[in-house]
Amino acid sequence: MKQKAGKRAHILLLMGAQMFLPTLVRAQTVVLPEPPQVRAKNHVVSLTLHAMNENGRDTFAFERANVSPVIRASPGDVLRITYVNDLPPKSSETCAVNPCMNMTNLHFHGRSVSPDAPQDDVLTMLAKPGQVLHYSVEIPRDHPPGLFWYHTHPHGESHRQVLDGMSGAIVIEGMKRYAPQVRQLRERVIVVRGRSIENDPNAIELRHEVEIPSKGCGEKRRQLKKCLP
Repeated sequence: MKQKAGKRAHILLLMGAQMFLPTLVRAQTVVLPEPPQVRAKNHVVSLTLHAMNENGRDTFAFERANVSPVIRASPGDVLRITYVNDLPPKSSETCAVNPCMNMTNLHFHGRSVSPDAPQDDVLTMLAKPGQVLHYSVEIPRDHPPGLFWYHTHPHGESHRQVLDGMSGAIVIEGMKRYAPQVRQLRERVIVVRGRSIENDPNAIELRHEVEIPSKGCGEKRRQLKKCLP
């Protein structure tokens, strides 16, 4: 009996390994790219950022790549950003206030900086397609360290632009001074966004993947268990 039980255990372990190993191999082949980092030189962070449309999606571009760089700065630094609006003159997307004008600007979310131009001014600093904005944002010397983010902020258009990919991370250095226990930890900045599929060429297939059929599922409270594993 003990031998039979042992054989069954070995068979179950072997079946489990055969089911688990392919999944593990597939998971290990996925490489999460490291976003480019832009750091201060002589207390000035300088970069050129482009707004562009790639395959129907609005996105940031940095150094000829469709990627939002991680901006790293310290209290007392200055951000000097040249922001170029390379979006097309006409948009095929739907905005909160139609028609879409493909205007854009930058907002430095959560940062304790001036709301006046040429800093975090989202009201009067607006770039139409083909126009350029020049930002010079002074970070106060007493600014707290932490993780913040920047994103486009034209009223009526920013929602779809941010979902498409026009956002990025800002790291204000100095956390180790307040929490020395994190000094030896490895740091990895990951930006996770929701995805807008409204203008995606595969929108119908993507909706089928994420939507739960309404028929016979959740129509009544007692039926909710049918939708859940």
